[in-house]
Formats: sequence, structure tokens, C-alpha cells
Amino acid sequence: MQHGTLATIHRHLGNHAEAVSFNTRALAIKTAALGEMHPEVARTLGNLAILHGDAGNHVTSLELYAKAVCVLTECLGEQHCDTALMLDKMASTHRRLGQLSEAAALYGRAGTSYAASLGQLHPEVGRGRHAYIHSAGHASDPPPPGAEHQSMPTFSPFCTLVT
Repeated sequence: MQHGTLATIHRHLGNHAEAVSFNTRALAIKTAALGEMHPEVARTLGNLAILHGDAGNHVTSLELYAKAVCVLTECLGEQHCDTALMLDKMASTHRRLGQLSEAAALYGRAGTSYAASLGQLHPEVGRGRHAYIHSAGHASDPPPPGAEHQSMPTFSPFCTLVT
């Protein structure tokens, strides 16, 4: 059984530490076998980002999403549906933190990518537009309690993490 699969099982069982451990091992194995710039490495980074977000480690989660987006953009291009999915997940994290202007920008990028890769009539494009409009329309709302005390990284269009 693969480490990523074991990580998923442990996540669903509520064994967060085990899930992170298996996913971290999966990342090391994939990076050694495939190199850092491979879509499978990016997907594993995204899985780790989900786990860190679940645990409330949003700074780490956003850093991992940013790395995954960089790898996917480099390997597959901005207009690929895998890149769009990772942008969408990163946007959702910003949205949960009340960082709606950041979320809106990322939802916009994801929507453009989904439309280019899946077509204008795909349901994912419509869902992304709804999320973008909702985030952009509420960008002036205050953040949830405690979110203002976290220093969040931002994603540069040149694939570097700015903290």
C-alpha cells in the first residue's frame, strides 16, 4: 500500500499525526524518485497542505499550496485543471481566514484555468465564478477572530514565496 493512501486512511480515522507522517514520507519518496518539479510531488504537497490546514497550521498550509502551484504551473502550465484545483484550494484557505481579497484573486486565476482546460460550460467553472463573486463582494468584511494575528505568506506570480 502506498504512503499517500495510508495517509488518507489515517486522516479519515482522525489520526492526524500519522497522516502527516505518511504524507511526509510519500513526499520524500516521490521527490527522490521524480525530482522536485513533478506533478505527483505537487499533489503530495497539496495533500500535506490539507492536513496542516485541518490542524489550524494555516501559514504552513498556504506555503505548501504555493509550492504546489509553482510546480504545477511549471510542469503543466497555468491553464491546466490540476493547477486550477490547487489555486482553488489555496483560495479556499484564504477565504476561511477572512482574507477575501487574496481569495478572490486566486479564485479568479483558478476560474480562468478551469475555463481554459475544461470549457466555459463545465460546472467547476460556474462554481468558481460563484466563489469569486462571493469573495470579491465581501473583501471588506472583518477577518474571523484570531486570524489577524497570523502572518500569512503571499504568492508571487514568479513562483516565489513572499512572507
